[in-house]
Amino acid sequence: MKIGVDSYSYHLSILSKRMLDLNRLLIRLHNLGVQAVLIEDIFLKASDLRHTKELLERYGLEPAISCSIGYVRKGSSADRAVKMTMRAIEMAETLDASLVKIVGGAIPGLPKRPQINLIVENLRKIIPYADEHDVVLAIENHGDLTSRELLEVLNSCAHERLKIAFDTANPMWLGEDPISSLNFLSDYIVLVKLRDYRIVNSKPIDVALGRGTLDVPSIIKKLLGMGFKGPVFISVYLNEGDEDLVVRESLAYLRRLLPA
Repeated sequence: MKIGVDSYSYHLSILSKRMLDLNRLLIRLHNLGVQAVLIEDIFLKASDLRHTKELLERYGLEPAISCSIGYVRKGSSADRAVKMTMRAIEMAETLDASLVKIVGGAIPGLPKRPQINLIVENLRKIIPYADEHDVVLAIENHGDLTSRELLEVLNSCAHERLKIAFDTANPMWLGEDPISSLNFLSDYIVLVKLRDYRIVNSKPIDVALGRGTLDVPSIIKKLLGMGFKGPVFISVYLNEGDEDLVVRESLAYLRRLLPA
């Protein structure tokens, strides 16, 4: 199991406070001793890809790319989503990344069947491109599709290049138990985002691992038991506060749970 960090855990520092850019973040992650990084495509600059690749290789960081545009789209909007995903696939190939995390993008409160049909229709346009570039697409349980609906998407596309990215916090949005959802999808999971949360004023907020309601030890026990070899990314999405402090605390907690 490779321990990594989701670059979006530093979105305040990168997008709002402008304290970091991606390349400086890679140096920070190297100093934290992690082995992998999930890179948001919006943090990547085409003109800087060569330098980014050099840093990834120098520090032994295995990259995966995150593309967060949804596929519940038609016409020119669907074309844009397809092109953006293809661009993420191309960047993944350049950076020697084998995984591109995507999202379905279903909208809560609207009928699911036509949305699932659109997701499948648009993914079928993208999967051959991923195959051509030797990249696996990992669709996230993004709080939009239930575990069974995600599996339906996989079965409808029926291609080895489409797998699952599992976020431990998102099942709660659909009333699913994280461990039950993990068990249900375990055969298809190639990437894990470890997120803990607690409810404050009836709303969930992200917290450091071990400080929320997620049964992290059971999640890790399950992943170890299934022989999971893929990357496990610390993911913490704060609206305020010290992102680096929470990432460091989460890493320390996770490492205590893993075999020496």
